[in-house]
Amino acid sequence: MKILGWVHPLVERMTQKKYNLDKLKKKAIYYIDNFNSSFTMIVENRLFFAGAFLALLTWGLDLSNSYLAFVAIGVTPPLAPFITIFTIAILLSFLPLLPGSLGITEIIMIALFVPVGITADHVIAASAIERIASYILPTIAGLLTAIYYGKKIVNKNTDENKS
Repeated sequence: MKILGWVHPLVERMTQKKYNLDKLKKKAIYYIDNFNSSFTMIVENRLFFAGAFLALLTWGLDLSNSYLAFVAIGVTPPLAPFITIFTIAILLSFLPLLPGSLGITEIIMIALFVPVGITADHVIAASAIERIASYILPTIAGLLTAIYYGKKIVNKNTDENKS
């Protein structure tokens, strides 16, 4: 409430509008209490921890996939910088809402790996291997699975219509 009391006059001066401080305090108390109860509910719920564990597991598998792509081309990056660079690249790739971030991940990885001593060519090659393993192979597997089960469904519907 002290912060709200300090910020309130500044906001009024900057926006040149009058705000009811009592209403703002009531809203702040409401939202703070609501946040506290929601956060307590999340922490007490074991599903939150299961989700956090699965998120960390997925991150670790992505990290391993990318690291093995470097190893596949004969480059062994230092582990601590690799984890840091991989995490930064993934976080910054979320900015654009396009698949693959239009090469932003690769550009960031090149910019951060070159000072570590890994050439841009190696980063691009490892990135291509990682993309194939992460996107192209699962897409092909999904397509083949869809065709297989699609044929089964069509055959089943054809058999039912004949009866």
